[in-house]
Amino acid sequence: MKNQTTYISFDELVFDSRNKEYGAYFLRKIYVKHLFIAMFTSLLLLLFAITGPGLVKKLKKEEEKVKVEKTTVVALEAPPPLDEDKAELEPLEVPPAPLQEMIKFTVPEVTDEPIAEQEIATQEELKESYAGEKTQEGVDFGEVTVDTTSLKTVEEVKEPEPFTFVEQMPTFPGGQSLFMKYLRENIKYPDEAIENNIQGKVMVEFVVGPGGNIKNIRVVRGIGGGCDEEAMRVIKGMPKWNVGKQNGVAVPVKVVVPIAFTLNTN
Repeated sequence: MKNQTTYISFDELVFDSRNKEYGAYFLRKIYVKHLFIAMFTSLLLLLFAITGPGLVKKLKKEEEKVKVEKTTVVALEAPPPLDEDKAELEPLEVPPAPLQEMIKFTVPEVTDEPIAEQEIATQEELKESYAGEKTQEGVDFGEVTVDTTSLKTVEEVKEPEPFTFVEQMPTFPGGQSLFMKYLRENIKYPDEAIENNIQGKVMVEFVVGPGGNIKNIRVVRGIGGGCDEEAMRVIKGMPKWNVGKQNGVAVPVKVVVPIAFTLNTN
């Protein structure tokens, strides 16, 4: 009696007396097959990645060799012969210029001999015509009318109304601290205000234009004694401000600044 050898896989041993319909058994059975397919595919991709660029260059070289320059020869026909009878151009007839109304101008001469009477044009006649060597009538062209319906009127460019509040308000160069320093260094207390003990705040309004320039300066609320004029003088002498912007566009903005006048009583 011959010995019969039965091959039993590792999966059979593992799943012996277990539920093979669960799914894990089937996955382990097809694992080896999928592993070989993946390895074979990876080797093909690796081989293509190594040899692909060389094949592409070789194909391009072959295409360049196959290309043949194509030259198209265009035969130009000779121009037709000139007709000698028509070679000479006929002279162009230019119409004479229209006559202009003119009155003969008589040159005054100093002589002892008697002079024949000549008709001399008056000043009124010379206003309507020109002085020349002889008297002749001109061509009447009639009245010249101009159509004004097609003319465009130039509208006056009006400055936009200043804003009172925008997304980015205008500021003094360097910020608020430098603005206060500028006021302290430039304001001179008026003598009239010192003599009359006038103190308080002067509210000055001005507009910062799109270019940063200061304009339309006026006192909204004053205290008198020369303080109002001094506040306007200092504001007028300010450098250009950083412009205010609305939606990223520079616009004119109205600004109100309080300027305090305080006497040191100590």
